[in-house]
This record gives sequence, structure tokens and C-alpha cells, in this order.
Amino acid sequence: MISSLRTLLLTAGLLLPSASALAEDIWHYFSGSHRQQDGKLILDEVIARVDENNTWKVSIYFAEQGAAIRGYKAAGWEQDGRVLLNDAKSGQALFRLEFGEDRSQIRGRWLARNGQPDECCDPVSLTAAASPLDRARDHIAVLKTGAPDLTDAQAAIAYLGLPLPDETLPDLDRQRVLDEAAREYRPFWTRFWSEERKRLAGLPTGTPDERRQLVERATFVTAVTFAPQPPRRNETVRDRDQLEFMKAAIETLAGRLEAAGETPRALWAGQDLCARAAAFGRPSLDTLVHVSGLPLVYWTRLATESAIRELKLCRDLGSTYVDFIVAKWPAIEQDREIALWLSAERKRIGAAPGTIAGLRDLGWLVPPAEELKQRGIGADRYTAAVIQSFLLEKGAELEQAYGTAFGVLATTLRDDGKIKSSDIEAACLALLGPAPSGVDAAYGATWTSDLKLTENGMRGVSSYFVLAMHQCLKTGQSALVEAAIAAQLDAWKKAPRTPETFVKTHGYDPDMGEYLRGYILTPEQAKAFEGHVAGLRKEAEAGYESELREALNSLDLDKPLGPQPLYQKAETLCRDFGNISGDWAEETCRAEAKALEKRACDHAMERADVPGDYQDALFDVDLPFGTTDVSGARGAMTRSLPLREFICRSLDNGAAVHRIIFTTSGYLWWAESVIEIKDLYDTDKEAIVVILAPIEGHPKGAIGVKEAFLGDKKPAGDERLALSCMMTRQCDLWAPAMWRK
Repeated sequence: MISSLRTLLLTAGLLLPSASALAEDIWHYFSGSHRQQDGKLILDEVIARVDENNTWKVSIYFAEQGAAIRGYKAAGWEQDGRVLLNDAKSGQALFRLEFGEDRSQIRGRWLARNGQPDECCDPVSLTAAASPLDRARDHIAVLKTGAPDLTDAQAAIAYLGLPLPDETLPDLDRQRVLDEAAREYRPFWTRFWSEERKRLAGLPTGTPDERRQLVERATFVTAVTFAPQPPRRNETVRDRDQLEFMKAAIETLAGRLEAAGETPRALWAGQDLCARAAAFGRPSLDTLVHVSGLPLVYWTRLATESAIRELKLCRDLGSTYVDFIVAKWPAIEQDREIALWLSAERKRIGAAPGTIAGLRDLGWLVPPAEELKQRGIGADRYTAAVIQSFLLEKGAELEQAYGTAFGVLATTLRDDGKIKSSDIEAACLALLGPAPSGVDAAYGATWTSDLKLTENGMRGVSSYFVLAMHQCLKTGQSALVEAAIAAQLDAWKKAPRTPETFVKTHGYDPDMGEYLRGYILTPEQAKAFEGHVAGLRKEAEAGYESELREALNSLDLDKPLGPQPLYQKAETLCRDFGNISGDWAEETCRAEAKALEKRACDHAMERADVPGDYQDALFDVDLPFGTTDVSGARGAMTRSLPLREFICRSLDNGAAVHRIIFTTSGYLWWAESVIEIKDLYDTDKEAIVVILAPIEGHPKGAIGVKEAFLGDKKPAGDERLALSCMMTRQCDLWAPAMWRK
């Protein structure tokens, strides 16, 4: 067991290879870090391949977090628990791997040109790691997380900071992995910013310790180092979603701290303005918020002068920011006044309860267009600063309030069988109240978004009332559909499970139900409906199969099949069910038709009472797909088939159904064997008599036609042609042209 476990772990790259294992030509992966003399943390990746001669071929990659990746190719061999690696190009000493006695510890050392440890670098702490491909797959799995948390974000950032260039991925996996990572990258971060803002809005602020933790969390997720990188490394990107998140989070947290009696200046404490200014680039009013971590509403004169003093000491962009602040100070003061008013609005609206009545009293969160115009504020800014904040804080209350109200509405609509679709709008208006001025209530009926009431705020919608109305109409319509589904299922369960019902309902298709006609089922409702009717469909199909088999088994095999009512009924069943059930009906009909064919053939053989000598004999007959020119001796026939096949294929040629009867007695008793062929469509027709005889010299003992008669007439041509006529749709065996005196 221990040996097997160790082999498994070695295969996964989780244990260091033993000395004996290193004799194999396998790959090993090590990951670690070290500090330089200047204190910078450097990440290291070592990819080693050991061949059968114990020669190490190694790629060493290293980089500061987020910086360009550098690397070396090296080679060496192991001796006394050490692997001395020389630069593959120059041949100079480069790196040394050192293993502990139990090989559970690894240490790397960068070497100077003289082969001694380089004093500019600390030892490299290394651990066994998974392969670059496995780590890339793990990273993609993280990017696919539905609601990513802080741990997921940190894992994504940590992976992108590893010094693992793209070429470390296997050649045939590289492009697929890189494309998938690029495809999942932005959606992951968009989901994270959305979820993190909700989390920040919900963190408690009741105690000083809770407020401190909130500030620490906010400082962490808005830090310069907490910046997602694209799948192609060595490039830092802050996209629009991240910048929107940072600004909104800073404003929301500042408001919450102020409401809790804490100065929002705490968000500024500890911020490195120089580093943040360099990271966020050229200044703007929004950038000032990103750089300082503090909304402009809190940029008092005293605070701004302090920021100017600090920025003057910055090497990168410091003077640019100072010049911008000085030039924009009048605008900053004006924006500060706007921010103060937005803060007051946020408090006013935030005091309202998260109920239908509360929203109604707030005018359904319609931005005050006239006042915004007078103050020079855009509706988007008002929405982001005021409405979004309200929806985040009151979201749970709103969902509960609407869930309760809409649940009551849905129950009422389901229980009242007289309400129609046209009545839902009136029911919703009675629940929500009249539409705000300038808002068309009917717009909610055409709004096709499936957004929750508290999701994404007002984005793309003129009024929160529209979203509420849409959700109400959707709930009402769904309730009516569910009521119709229940009524339809009840009616179909009471109806007999017969083929007629199956055909009438077109296989229990909801579009064919009298209660469901005109309704559109959601995918969830359609799936649930299908689950309910699956049993009914199975019963109907079983009844169809039983009725089809009974009809076919009841046919009179001594008469033509086509004209029989039971045969026509079977054809109708196959046609009707084939139009509905498709492959299942086609397979069932094919199987039953094949079974009927076998029964009819068995019956024909029994009726013919074929002599034992002829049971397995080949029959010399000129088939329509064979050669009709027979030359030479009678034994030199060109086409033959088993006698059973001839009899069975002669049952129906499209013109007449023949009964074939063998006899060895009668007025031709001296013949070897006689076939009497009768037309079952016209029993008054005279029987055709065919005399059979073995074909001399045939290697397989075939039989052939010796003579044929229709009364006193003989075939107009070769006797075999008369019999081949029985197996085609091209002639009438009793036609006058077939016979001569």
C-alpha cells in the first residue's frame, strides 16, 4: 500500500524523486522564491528533465511579481545530493540544486562566475509543484467560479504572477489553454467586482473593530497590487468594471463609515499616493478618487493641501497630479458640493423601508430630472451614487417584500380559473399602484430581461417601476401557465390512453392542448411538463404497439393482405404514429412488418407442403436482376435462388397474390413434382401448373422448370420467364400474351 501510494504521488509530482527514480527520463517541476539584496521578492520556477544517464536539463524562470519574465537554459548532473547546473550557452556555473537527506527539502542557489553562491541573492526555497499544464487547468477552473470570493481572486492573481512563460505549456495544448483562459478572464473579474461590492455593502460596522476590518478589506481590494492581469502576462490592466467597482466601493464605504460615526479619512490612511498615482496614470477627477481611496466630497481644503505636499515628493507623475489639482480646484469644490448633495440624497432614500410602499413613496426611484439639470448632474451619476447604494443595502428586504406580494398574486391567479392574460396588468397595477409620471406601465410587458429586481440597478431602464411591473407581469403570466398546465394534465390523465388520444393530442404536445393553446412555456415549465406526460406517452405507445401487433397477428394469411381492413388499420397506425413519434414508431413498424413477413413466408411454405427433397434446393429461375439469356445445356443456368425465397417473394408482386401448392399426385402423377399456382384475387381463374425436375449435373443439386401449362397452353417464351414474372411488378402471369397454344 505504501509503495503504491508513493508511486502515485511521484506520478503527480508531489514528492521529490528518489535517486533511483532520477534514472528515468522524466520531468520534474519546482516552484519557489527568494529575495534579492535590495529586498525585492523574486519568484522562481525550475523545470527539470533527467535522462537515463542522470543528466539534468533544466529551464529556470524568475521574475518580480508582475514584472517581465527572464530565464536560462542549463544542464548538469547530480552528485552527493547536489545538482550543479551550468549555463547552456556560456558553460559558466549558474545554479545549484541541493537536496536534504530524505529529499523532502530542496534549496536552490544562484551562483557567481567562480561557482560560489551569489551573495546578491538569498537561497531559493523550492517545493515540488504540479506541471504548468495542470496549474493552467486549475487556474481556468478558478476563472469559471460562478460567484468568486476574495480567495478565488487572490488565486487568479497569484497564478498570473508566476514566471511561467507560455512556451512551458505542451505544444499541442498551448493554444487551446491560452484561448480558454482569455475567454474566461474578463467574465470572472466582472463577477468578482459585482459580488465583492455586495459583500462590502453587507459587512457590519457596529463596533470599532468591525469598522477597522471594513477599512482593511476595502484598502486591500482597492490596492495597486490587487489588479487583475490579462492571460498574456507582463501587462497590467484595469478595465472599466474594476474602475467602476473601485469608485463605487470607495463611495459606499465612505458613506457607511460616516453613518457609523467614523471619519472616512480612515480610507486614506496608509495609502501610498506616489505608487498609486504612478499605477493609475494621468489624472482626472475619477482618478483622484482611485488614487486617494477617498471620494471628492471628503477632499477638504486641509486634506487637499496635505495631498499636494505628499505628491510633490513623488518621482513619477507627482508634479502632474499637483498641477491638475491646482487647475481643477474650483471644479473639485463644485464637485464636492454635488457630492455632499448626493450624500444627503443617499441618506434620505436610504431611510425608506425596502417595501412596495417605500418604493412608491420614493417615486419608484425615478431620478429627479429637473433638479439634476439645475445642479449639472448626470442621471448615471445619481443612479450610481444614490440608487445603486439603496438597492445594495435594501436588496434582501426588497426581494422578500416582492417575493411575498408576488407569491400571493400568483396563488390568486392560479386558484381563479376565470382570470385571463388580459387581466394581469390590472392586477399588477392594483398591487404596485399607478405608474410614476412619464412612465408607461405597459412597457413592463415588453421588457424581456430576466434581471432580478435588485440586480444592476437601473441600467438600461427608465424607471425601477418598469422592472417591478415586468416582474409582476412575468409572475402573473407564469401563474396562469401553471394553472393551465395543471388543468391540461388533469384532462389528459382522465382521457383514455389509446392511440386515438395520442394522435389527437399529437403525442401530448402542449401546443395541442385545449387549455394550453396560445401559451408559451418557459424552458423550466416545458421540462416539468414533459416529465408529467412522459408516463402518459409510454402508456399510449404501449397501447399502440399492442393494437398494431394484434391487427397484424389477426390477418388471414390465405388471402391478399393489402385489402384486409386489419392490414389497412396497421398502415394507418404506422402512419399516424410515425408523424408524431418519429424513430420509435418507425422502428416498431419495421420490426412488426418483418415479423409479419416471416409468418407469411412460414405459412406459404407450410401451405405448399414442399417435398423434403426440395426443402433446401436451389431453384433455377431467371430473376429480373439476373441474366435472362440462357445458353447451352439446361444445367448451365445463370441465376438460381433457394426455393423458400422464391415462394416467399412470390406472395405479392403488386399485380396478383399467388398461392403455391406442391403436389405429387393428380392428373400429372407421373411427374417428379408439380406446382399449382392460383390467383387469390380471382379464384375463378384457372390454375397454372408447373412441372419441376432436378437439373442434371448441377454442382449444388438445383431444380428447374421442366414444363408449364395454363390449361392447354404453354408459355410463350422460356418456362423460367413465366416464373420470374411472379417475382416482378412488370407483368401479369395470366395475361394472354404470356401463353400460346
